[in-house]
Amino acid sequence: MTNTYQILINWDKGQAFAERMAAKIIGIEGYQEIDPQSPVGGPDGTKDIICYKEGEKFVVGCYFPNGQKEFKDIQEKFEGDVLGVAKNNAQGFVFVTNQKITPGERITLCQNRTFKTVILHGESVCGILDSPKGYGIRLEYLGVELNKAEQISFLSSHLDLKQNFDEIKTALAELNKVTNKLAGQIYSRDIGSSKLSTLPIAGVKFSSRLSIEDLLVLHKTILMESQGQEFHSLLGFRKLDVWIGSPGQEKENADFVPVSPADVPFLTFELLEWWRNEFMKVAYSADDKKITAIATFHEKFLTIHPFLDGNGRIARVLASIQFKDLLDKDVTFEKIERAEYYKALQISREGNGQRLNDIFTALIKE
Repeated sequence: MTNTYQILINWDKGQAFAERMAAKIIGIEGYQEIDPQSPVGGPDGTKDIICYKEGEKFVVGCYFPNGQKEFKDIQEKFEGDVLGVAKNNAQGFVFVTNQKITPGERITLCQNRTFKTVILHGESVCGILDSPKGYGIRLEYLGVELNKAEQISFLSSHLDLKQNFDEIKTALAELNKVTNKLAGQIYSRDIGSSKLSTLPIAGVKFSSRLSIEDLLVLHKTILMESQGQEFHSLLGFRKLDVWIGSPGQEKENADFVPVSPADVPFLTFELLEWWRNEFMKVAYSADDKKITAIATFHEKFLTIHPFLDGNGRIARVLASIQFKDLLDKDVTFEKIERAEYYKALQISREGNGQRLNDIFTALIKE
């Protein structure tokens, strides 16, 4: 059995977390307009998720207990969830579970139904997560890292590397026309938020649903633009220690040493989870609370320093998107004084984020 299957069958992350993962999985399977009914837990009205496929409405039931259960327990949960089809005027039912269900048991569950019934059982869920389209979800929700071959497969599935590289460079040059206007000369290699509709990670209120998968695709896009054909060696989370300082400066005397590479995947996942929750908390709050949330994320992301290259550019791109999503403001980092910016980051890491907040507040007043 794969490591993925072992983690799934020994699920210990709770129902709400399982439902969020299930929503991502059914998205891979072609379902659209996916609406988790209780994304932070609580009653869901006999429907964990509502979604659509080929114009038909589906109710989704999610069952992720700890350990393999007897079929009678699986059937009891299935029969309880399937009631949601009639209650919600749906045309189909999808059952997503970590449980092993034999072909005969699947027939028993699906027979005599007057609506479409789909079962994504443990082995099929595992197969999805262990495929290139599922690697990002697997990393985000199970913490299973991508090996080198999987990283290449995953990123290739998001951007066709068989295209002529000159064509890719041309497309990215078009992105930079917006970048230069948004980010200014100092950060001319950044990618502007208003052009993210050309990327596979784009979407309504993109930053509210920011995932590790999104982050990896954005990282690849930025590296392709700045590193050319040499970008492959820099993909994925860093495996090496890095430090910030003057050229030739040793780690022991560095201005700043980010977290250990062993801690990067978990801390990045934890930060993105924090941001998604924080986004919901501050979405209808005063502007100062929104700016504090953006500045806090910015500092924490750069403290983790998840990649070997491109961290600053990604952090500024994400800040631009966050300002647009939360405050409907197009900001530019052009007029920020670099020394002041880096000093503010340092002070923020020491526990006082006011100076960085002031810098970010000034961005929306220009």
